Amino acid sequence: MVSKKNKWRKGWICIFLVLFYSLPGIPLFAQKITATLSRNTLLIGEQVTLQLKLENIDPQKTDILSWQPIADSINHLQVVATGPVDSTIANGSYEYSQQITLTSFDTGAWKFSPLSITLLQKENGKKVQIHADTLSLKVLPVDISGMQDYHDIKDILNVQAQPPYVKYGLLILAALLSLALIWILLKKWRKKKPKLPVTERKLPAFENALQQLEKLKKENTVSSLSLKNFYSRLTTICKVYSNEVLPVKTMYLTTDEMMVRLKPYLEKEDQRTTFFHLLRQADAIKFAKYVPVNPECEKAIATAEAFIRYVHNHHENSLT
Repeated sequence: MVSKKNKWRKGWICIFLVLFYSLPGIPLFAQKITATLSRNTLLIGEQVTLQLKLENIDPQKTDILSWQPIADSINHLQVVATGPVDSTIANGSYEYSQQITLTSFDTGAWKFSPLSITLLQKENGKKVQIHADTLSLKVLPVDISGMQDYHDIKDILNVQAQPPYVKYGLLILAALLSLALIWILLKKWRKKKPKLPVTERKLPAFENALQQLEKLKKENTVSSLSLKNFYSRLTTICKVYSNEVLPVKTMYLTTDEMMVRLKPYLEKEDQRTTFFHLLRQADAIKFAKYVPVNPECEKAIATAEAFIRYVHNHHENSLT
């Protein structure tokens, strides 16, 4: 037989449960928001998917006041595409989710601010804001793990400064020799009859760029250009062309600045990613970060030519 003490204890527990679930504003299931990334590490120019999910929502008791909009750029990250907010029913409650595609052209480790959603409890009119966890994403430069003969940049060494007397003497001697040479040249020039200058016809920017690429290709085949000189001339040809035909002055921009400024004119993702990869590879070679076993110079020239033809077909004709 059950004692009177146990009966009273069970009765109080039942009364407490009835009162707890009948109180307004106390949900049976706590609303939950989660934000996840398809991966936490990617190469520059690649894409990652951000999924925002809201769970345990009862439309009869709760309204969604604001679903936090995602800005076009979030701390060095840029939004490529924003999907719709989908809803499903799970275990008697609604679940909402949205997928956002992101990319980045800046290397480094970047953190998201906590994403939030504001809810309204219909029973008491109370607004509740819930937050997701903070996310972090690491953007890596061009993958050089398979490259051989890797040479990292050495740290700067502190040396004791000494007056460069020899340097000063050489500069003075060079200045005197330069003055003497200028005086001799001026004397000879005065004796000669001046000739009319011959003006050369300047080629259009598109034809000139293709001509320079063909010349670089032949020189690289006939003679052995240094790899650093080859990539320096190749990127200069691309910079000069885009500087002339686009409303973007790219001559004195860094590689990161150039990629950001040229992004609106390279709508195709594969075209943009391939050309930006070429710029990153050229920087790594020019600054002696690595020496590739197979330089693939012809492939690099083909990438530069594809960039020039793409800008010519899609933007140069429309801007003139």
